Amino acid sequence: MNATSACFLPCAMVLQFTIVPLYQKNKALISFLCTVYRIMAKILQLLSSCSFTGLIRYLHMRLRGKELLVTGSCSNCGSCCRKINLEGHRGWLRHEQDFYAVAADYPEYQRFQITGKDEQGFLRFSCSWLTPEGFCKDHGERLDLCRNFPDKSLRFCGGTLPAGCGYLIQEVRPFSKYLADEESK
Repeated sequence: MNATSACFLPCAMVLQFTIVPLYQKNKALISFLCTVYRIMAKILQLLSSCSFTGLIRYLHMRLRGKELLVTGSCSNCGSCCRKINLEGHRGWLRHEQDFYAVAADYPEYQRFQITGKDEQGFLRFSCSWLTPEGFCKDHGERLDLCRNFPDKSLRFCGGTLPAGCGYLIQEVRPFSKYLADEESK
């Protein structure tokens, strides 16, 4: 008997003698537990890429039926290049070794230098391509994360926009809800 079958046999017995009869007697309970499991899996997924504060923000926003909208424009302050949080393979980066793994897979990330951690425990970076005038050294070929700044997920990682930034991230009522209200009149 190999290690896989040694592990599989007890699991199969648990299924046969415990789970299956339990399911047959308590389908509603099992269905409820499966729903709870799916919700917990979603929360764990959010926590891997968000902070606890961000999770609370997300849940609060969803309970009120809101979504995020990014408005405004770049004011060329350069702050977004000096206080950067980066996302890696398993969410926002908290450990140096995770950053080095991402930089090994994406050499363009080597332009970022670790400057410390923010109040949520995420690594904070600065971009070495920022000129003293506050512009990107290669603006036309900047990374997607720079081109797409600010990302809505910033709000869920517990972050805020830098002071002087020309953008706003606002919670708004989805336009589809306004349309649904109009159609129901």
